[in-house]
Amino acid sequence: MITYRLAKEDDRLAWDAVVHRLARNGTYSTLFVWKSVVCENFGHEGVFLIAEKDGQIVGILPGFLSNTLPPRLCQRFPILTRRFRRWIGHEGLAWDYNGPWAEGNDEEIIDGLICCLEKHAKRSGAVDAVIMAYMGNRLLEELAGRILEKRGWSKCGYSLSQTFDLTQSEEDLRGQMAKTHRKSLDKFVGAEFEFVEESSEDSAALVYLCLDETRRRARSKRGESFPVPTIAFFKDLLHRDGGFLARVFAVKKDAVTYGVHLDTYLGTLVCVKWGGCARLLQGSSLDLGCVYADWIRHKRKGFTLYDHCWLPPDRAGPLYEFKARFRGDVRVIPHYRKVLSKPKHIVLKTASAALRTFQRIRTL
Repeated sequence: MITYRLAKEDDRLAWDAVVHRLARNGTYSTLFVWKSVVCENFGHEGVFLIAEKDGQIVGILPGFLSNTLPPRLCQRFPILTRRFRRWIGHEGLAWDYNGPWAEGNDEEIIDGLICCLEKHAKRSGAVDAVIMAYMGNRLLEELAGRILEKRGWSKCGYSLSQTFDLTQSEEDLRGQMAKTHRKSLDKFVGAEFEFVEESSEDSAALVYLCLDETRRRARSKRGESFPVPTIAFFKDLLHRDGGFLARVFAVKKDAVTYGVHLDTYLGTLVCVKWGGCARLLQGSSLDLGCVYADWIRHKRKGFTLYDHCWLPPDRAGPLYEFKARFRGDVRVIPHYRKVLSKPKHIVLKTASAALRTFQRIRTL
């Protein structure tokens, strides 16, 4: 008989053993430590579900309960926080590989995990639930999508993933870039930058400052923006429970730091989460050089897959154009959503429409 329940702290080792075993076979999921990292830094509530049979874990589904209301409103009316929530299957600022996994791709177990999440989320005050089945295993992702649709979940958007096979030769990796990128890369190589690891506690502030500068530049030049986590969050990734979840690599020349990369790891997968430039030098050649140097460094260390994280959904934007010219394997990952409380959903829609109207009136 298969039973479903919330994972407890005592399940940490067994959960991680499952995740590491999956990673060796090219299927990726969330380590248990991300539960506390995300909850402590973003204020979410961790909801990690387990399917058990004869005392053994045969299925997992990680996720979080987040607030759907603006932070200021939640601070003024705390009671609303637990009444208007959303179950999310991934946290884009942390680890993106998530979705229901079952031993032997058992449809019954996956369906049971999704049913369990719906019941728990509804009891916890969730208005709706959003899940993105992204595990690196296409068959499992397609299976999860079919089961979600069968249970009444609908597609509500998509993300574009971009990965690179590091088992190729270094020349082939360089050759798959667009010609314009290869020319810029030659400029980076000629400038004789160093690409070194700097994962001390002080480097958390360096990552934050570089990203904040990149965000400021993107906002002023292109009108784009993106969230930057706190310094405390980066410190948590670099020094967690005596170990680490991420490493920082800096681009330097003459003892001056020009940019950084922060990479997270699981098995033979390296996932670049953030990159930023503290100073502009020779246009985009610095960004290009960071990525290529990161490829080669991890290839030589034995990593086989490099996830460049998400491509922007706006295919006409400059950031999409920049990342797309690296090429690699680009895939569409659907997002699925299900309304769990129609009355609350109507209240939220009405309140959102009223707020937009009020903001338009204020600008007149």
